[in-house]
Amino acid sequence: MVAPSLKLFGAAAFAVSGGSEQPMPPERPWQLLVHLALCRDWVAREAAAALLWPERPTGAARTNLRYVLLQARRLIGAETLQASPDALRWQPDTDVAAFERALAREDWAAAVDCRRGPLLEGFEAGAPAPFADWLRFERARLDTRWRDALERRVDELADHPAAAAALAAQALAVDPLDEAALCHRLRALARSDRITLAQRDYQAYVRRLADELGVEPSAALRAAARALQRPAPGRAAHVRAASAPAAASALAAAAPLVGRRVELQRIRSALAGGDCRLLTLSGPGGVGKSALARAVLREPAPLRAEALYWIDLDDLADIQRVTLRCLEAIGVAADGALPLPQQLAAQVGDRALLFVLDNAEHLDGLADWVQQLLDACPRCRLLVTSRSRLELRGEWLLPLQGLPAPDDEETETDALLASDALQLFVQRAQRVQPDFEPAGCAADIAALVRRLGGLPLAIELAAPWVRVMPVAEITREIGASIGWLDGARRGREQNLHDSFEHSWRLLAEREQQALAALALCPGGFTRETARAVADAPLALLAALVDKSLLRADEHGRFGFHPLLRELALEKLGAGPPRAAAEQRFAEHHLRVLARYQSFHAIDQREALRVIGVEFSNLLAAWQWAVERRRADWLQRCASALESYLDARGEQQRGAELFAQAADALDPQRPDHQGACAYVQLARAAFAFRRGEFGVADGASRAALAAARQAGDGFAIQTARNTLGLVLLRSGHADEAAACLREVLRRARARGDDAAGALYAINLARAELDLGRQAAGRRLLEEALVASRKLDIVVGQQAALNELCREHIADGDGAAALPLAQEGLALCQRTGVLRNVAYFQQGLAEARLLLGEPEQAEHHAHAALQAIGPGGDRILEPTCRLTLATIARGRGDSAAALAALQRAAETAVHSPRAQAHAVAEYARWCEGRGRQGDALRLRLAVLAAAATPRPLRRSVQREIDAAARAGAAPAATPAPGLDQALAQLLLEPAV
Repeated sequence: MVAPSLKLFGAAAFAVSGGSEQPMPPERPWQLLVHLALCRDWVAREAAAALLWPERPTGAARTNLRYVLLQARRLIGAETLQASPDALRWQPDTDVAAFERALAREDWAAAVDCRRGPLLEGFEAGAPAPFADWLRFERARLDTRWRDALERRVDELADHPAAAAALAAQALAVDPLDEAALCHRLRALARSDRITLAQRDYQAYVRRLADELGVEPSAALRAAARALQRPAPGRAAHVRAASAPAAASALAAAAPLVGRRVELQRIRSALAGGDCRLLTLSGPGGVGKSALARAVLREPAPLRAEALYWIDLDDLADIQRVTLRCLEAIGVAADGALPLPQQLAAQVGDRALLFVLDNAEHLDGLADWVQQLLDACPRCRLLVTSRSRLELRGEWLLPLQGLPAPDDEETETDALLASDALQLFVQRAQRVQPDFEPAGCAADIAALVRRLGGLPLAIELAAPWVRVMPVAEITREIGASIGWLDGARRGREQNLHDSFEHSWRLLAEREQQALAALALCPGGFTRETARAVADAPLALLAALVDKSLLRADEHGRFGFHPLLRELALEKLGAGPPRAAAEQRFAEHHLRVLARYQSFHAIDQREALRVIGVEFSNLLAAWQWAVERRRADWLQRCASALESYLDARGEQQRGAELFAQAADALDPQRPDHQGACAYVQLARAAFAFRRGEFGVADGASRAALAAARQAGDGFAIQTARNTLGLVLLRSGHADEAAACLREVLRRARARGDDAAGALYAINLARAELDLGRQAAGRRLLEEALVASRKLDIVVGQQAALNELCREHIADGDGAAALPLAQEGLALCQRTGVLRNVAYFQQGLAEARLLLGEPEQAEHHAHAALQAIGPGGDRILEPTCRLTLATIARGRGDSAAALAALQRAAETAVHSPRAQAHAVAEYARWCEGRGRQGDALRLRLAVLAAAATPRPLRRSVQREIDAAARAGAAPAATPAPGLDQALAQLLLEPAV
């Protein structure tokens, strides 16, 4: 039976022979099948059972799964669904697969056409909660990718505005609040002279946004709308708000809260009771959610918590960093032994802790993260500030409105001044003008705060104006602006925009110039940066802080509220002044990065700290240099950026950044050749660590050619070192040793002790591979001593790892164990994380040698977790082979085979790893009584040129032992290594 073709977008259906379509009802067999069809890879049976029968015990759920699997096979044909004892896989043709193929080939039109409705529309009806949650996640993921494709397609239709407008309308039909789609539609309608329709669409969107979210459109959308009113509309730049650095969260330094007495009491009562474990303070930006949360923590006794932790989220971009920040707040360093969420859950445990998560609205996946923490930690509670609720079960919600303002009828001065909104205004006004006397203008203040709807942020922005004009005049200024009349009632951006415009007009020209230039810094800035980028002295910064246009933290860094930064950046314009400011910003931060060019010869801990704090600025500066093909800066900064990303284990990001930089440079231009050398060296290093040896070889050779043309001896030797490593990994140990020995000789000849220590480790690897154990170990011991003396963290880690590997090769787990433990502790202490996976794997193999398979399995899984999607891929096959060995040792042939096959799949670029996989496969066959297959596979390992010498020795010992036990000689010739791998991958499931 031919596998049916599935239609998963819209109402689910399957097409069988003849082309007819039949609907797929949302029943268990089809729920299982669509889950497998969307995953397309092996799905563990236990995972599938838990997805479909979460309320049932594991055994009962597995029994149900077997029954439903039988039904599913009858629906689609038994031969089309693959099954092993532990996993299932089904790979039919689907419209989702077609969609993803269209994305891969950048056929945006085809991708857009694939979607005929929401993924599996209506399929969650009556489904188990885990299945419904999974479906919602997949639906959101594919909708995001579809919107991206649609946006690309709209760009392609720039010369066909009617078609572009219709396509944008299609996106708005899916998500009526898709602002990017509306921007595209407005511009397309403007190009086709349909201004009235564009204006009507914009006004409808503004009303919907105010009604549903309580916010105003972004600056980019407002710009697109303004362009509709001009005779010759231009293209408005799409500006995205960037995360500003977290504000100082020390409660003692925060200003006392004005008002909110009722809300405070409600929060304390809720958190003190036993029913509320998650309370969300919601409301528009600037309404005072964070200030109220701080006020709650100032009186912790009623909250009945063992400890309180304030977690700023507004500068975080992903959930992993939320976990890291929580661990940091608790005072615990992430150790790499467990996945981060499990580490946090273990630290919280059964303690009655209260976390305040501040500014949570921008983090995708936070709701799941919160639910997992609450599920794992029964006495943990969370107070969250966000513009939108998390929509979790058990969530309590407290919406915040503006501060109460006096009624129009109120005229008594004392009663007016008792109003919370007036008190906030007076307090902020007296900060900038201590002798400000409110009694004589109480009625004017009341009129002003009523105009602002009591919104605290708007009041705080308005109050500093008292330095330059009477309150009544401020009120008249506000009355002249339509935005002020409605903005306070409708949310953050309109209020903030108009406040900013008034504030901007009252700034001195020097203040305006500085504020606009400093808005180029996405990660905040120091006094030094302010001087370099905007020629702004401390007094000017203080003035901007006083006017609530900048904020300062206790570490001496300054930053913007994200939307204020966006608005200030608009003032910079797009002409020569902006270009000059961008150059000052970029060159200042590139100079900062270039300080750490000799990364291994300086204080690496300090370098990691500084680069980490400034990273978003440094990355923006690097991109500036790439876009402008500034070879001089790329050459100066490549080594530092590579070293930082490598130390943090961000191999994939490094590979992408340096591939982009390499594409921007021309190796034929003499002024580009030096930069080409260093950029290609970094690209080769990241490719090598990811197991992409072909890319590493090509980039190394390109680097070597460019370095020779540039006459750069250091780059020449570094390129030769990488080429030596590629040769070693490709099974050419003799050539690798000769290359690496020459590189080491030259480094020592020029007195470069730091490079010499690192090159000695690489030569040691080649010597050990050639069976010269004494020479290899001597080099490693010397390199470890030198690295410790010079405080080269990566050198210490590499030497410890190689010495650990040697003891493991000797079967000495007791000697290997302390080396792996020391290396892992060094990673955790220094923050240089690239070798965490290697030391976890060392611990796994050492524990296995010591007869501790359960601990070994734990460390092997921890190693895979540390590798992650963007880490060092070379190690993955080794980790999976360890898991195969453990499974074989406990008699679980099915699990062992599955791990072996996964190892073979991930060893595709590494002949050495392939040899190890075939050797372990031979042991598996021997355990199954297939001595003939085991002998032929071992002979294939011995015949392979890439097989390292230690493996040759162990395989030969296994052959000899089998012969002594009476095994017959091989009846057929040994297969090649490729044939042996193919046999492994095709081995039927046990």
